[in-house]
Amino acid sequence: MDLSFSMVGYERFADGTQVCEAKGLHGATQVGFRFRLSSEWQQGELGSTGITTCQSTLILESIGIASDQFVALLSKLYGRVIQPAKMVPAIRFTAISLEGNPAQLEKGRVRIKLFIEPDEEGDEAYELYYAEHYLNVDWASRIVEFHEKDSEYRDPILRALSGIQ
Repeated sequence: MDLSFSMVGYERFADGTQVCEAKGLHGATQVGFRFRLSSEWQQGELGSTGITTCQSTLILESIGIASDQFVALLSKLYGRVIQPAKMVPAIRFTAISLEGNPAQLEKGRVRIKLFIEPDEEGDEAYELYYAEHYLNVDWASRIVEFHEKDSEYRDPILRALSGIQ
């Protein structure tokens, strides 16, 4: 399930941290969120593919009612039993770029794979919350996309975004 938003706000701080606000309409309901990209990205490679990646953190932040509506919409679109009432104030993802340079959003299209990785594999939190999603930013068109990787991550992403256990 893929959702597209308009980038309605952008700010780069002196330390290189970037903050973007993304909003959209689903019917007459406004949905959205803010995300914060770290200023420090470590370069690497994606296995033996030859694809250069950058890794850091991305923090997805609530902007209030629009974010509460965002997680409610995800639940509805995903056809899930979990019915979140609101989004947590903020959630940290491990972020790995698959295309573009996330430290320089204004330079072009950026595709980022997001991971929520609880403390230890095998524990209950890991099973409840481990999830992978994509966040793509197309600077030229000012579009932000939130894409699921696999349907198996629907419940974990909803739990993580809403704090429901």
